[in-house]
Amino acid sequence: MIELNQENIEFICHVMDELDAIDEAKSGFLKERTLRELAMRLRQVLQPHDSTLMRLFKIFGEKVRVSHLVSGAYLGVVQDLSSPATYAVEFLPEINSDLVSEFWERNKRSGCLPIGTPTPGLPEENFILDSDNPVSLDIFCKTPIAFVGDVIITRFQLVEWAANKKGNAHFDDRRKNSVEEAIDKLWSMNMFTGAGDGRKRIRIIYEMIQIIAKEILRSPALVSMRLRLHPIHEKFGR
Repeated sequence: MIELNQENIEFICHVMDELDAIDEAKSGFLKERTLRELAMRLRQVLQPHDSTLMRLFKIFGEKVRVSHLVSGAYLGVVQDLSSPATYAVEFLPEINSDLVSEFWERNKRSGCLPIGTPTPGLPEENFILDSDNPVSLDIFCKTPIAFVGDVIITRFQLVEWAANKKGNAHFDDRRKNSVEEAIDKLWSMNMFTGAGDGRKRIRIIYEMIQIIAKEILRSPALVSMRLRLHPIHEKFGR
């Protein structure tokens, strides 16, 4: 049995509070300020060298394992740069440089840009994790979640962009890298689901940040850990 000291208990309660806040923001409509706050909390949970999740699991001598969306949950489109029109819509098993190149080779179109993201407007009942193949936190952070042109965007890069770019610590536009520019394009693009009266504008950056939050919180290891720590949080938390 692991003996918890006061420092451990205070840290556990802090992380549980943060996970509860992420839980509240992982679904539904978000204002821009709430998006920034969610991204900042996710960055603390995920950041490579000082992850609060890694520290939490280390207290119990365990390693964090996280699940991500199942294969086939991504959508590739060819986006017209001068209008909301899209072409060559395809479901993709995952996002990687080879698949992106193949997708563009099949669907090249002048004046357009290939874009891939998790399926916009993914219904809750279709949000399925690959729970049989959890990965380390480091691999999860490096796993691609989107592409714009030939630029691949990882989960942590998106979280960091949302925490910094839309927060108080703005990137200097003169020092942008290709990933930041690619995410900027996603931020400014109009994406839609449905047709006619049922047509709905999708804020894809918001959706992707919420997807990352759901992936973390619904991973079996995290579900189990939160259940184990709930009595401690109830007893000692604020």
